[in-house]
Amino acid sequence: CGNSYAFAVVGAVEAAMAFETGKQTDLSVQQVMDCSSDTNQMHETNLFCNGGNLQSTWNYVSGTS
Repeated sequence: CGNSYAFAVVGAVEAAMAFETGKQTDLSVQQVMDCSSDTNQMHETNLFCNGGNLQSTWNYVSGTS
């Protein structure tokens, strides 16, 4: 499964949250894979287990587009 894009972004966000709050937060890689399939400005999209784009994934997680 080519979902390393989701693990990379979720891991980075979890680490940043732990650094900021001092507490570990577990986020859902599956939710990121299922819900972050919007196409970004360069017409790149996330394809679940078939790979994805880090910027599109980051935009989903951070709530920006």
